[in-house]
Amino acid sequence: MRRGGRLAAAADAVRYRPGQAAARVGIDQVADIAEVGENLQDHPVVKASFAAGSPLPRSKYNHGEMYTVLRSPLAGQHPDLHLFPILLPVPPGAGYPPPAAGHALVASAMAPDSRGSVRLASPDPQDAPLIDPGFLRDGRDLDRLEAGLLMIREAAASAAFSRAQTAEAWPGADVRTRAGLRDFIRRTVDSYHHPVGTCRMGPDPGAVVDTELRVRGITGLRVADASVMPAIPNAHPNATVLAIAERAADLISGR
Repeated sequence: MRRGGRLAAAADAVRYRPGQAAARVGIDQVADIAEVGENLQDHPVVKASFAAGSPLPRSKYNHGEMYTVLRSPLAGQHPDLHLFPILLPVPPGAGYPPPAAGHALVASAMAPDSRGSVRLASPDPQDAPLIDPGFLRDGRDLDRLEAGLLMIREAAASAAFSRAQTAEAWPGADVRTRAGLRDFIRRTVDSYHHPVGTCRMGPDPGAVVDTELRVRGITGLRVADASVMPAIPNAHPNATVLAIAERAADLISGR
């Protein structure tokens, strides 16, 4: 979210401790909140691309025809994988040409253990920040995506998929070893576009906002978006963001 004026400067200034990055980009500190910009979480995805002899029917539901919620061997009490189709011949990543026609099957790690960060690039709030998603920093997320990719291959080899008459283009039939699959994941890992967590909420002094969404050390400033989530939900975060917004409205209005 882009912000302008004094509020943007104040919010950005709390990202760093004195003498660190804020000073390097010429911003005076307003409050010393070390965790601002830390704890970035997202759902990493890996795509398997399949070639077809002719274009497939268009998606009627923005590629939301089906989502499968499954468990990897690392799952705890809750499922930690999403599998879903994209009915377009999309490539799995940069440097991998897409087929002329076909589809992709996607696996996403929904309970990631990796963490990234967001940093200021300059004092200008219009400049793009420096984003490190931290994908696969924790090896368990690589294990989860590998499990998801194996599930995709098992499904694609089933009788239910035989009518589609597609063949795996990427990773490709020649990639059969565990090392080969994991190398493919490292080269193509991408985002489900669900970033959260960089203004963590909590009752502890290290949290960026308290349980009423107030930024610690700054009077009259609240954060009410996905950045306050301490941990990413194992689902699309949209409904959780709406709940945060409703709660913020009640807090601000005094209801």
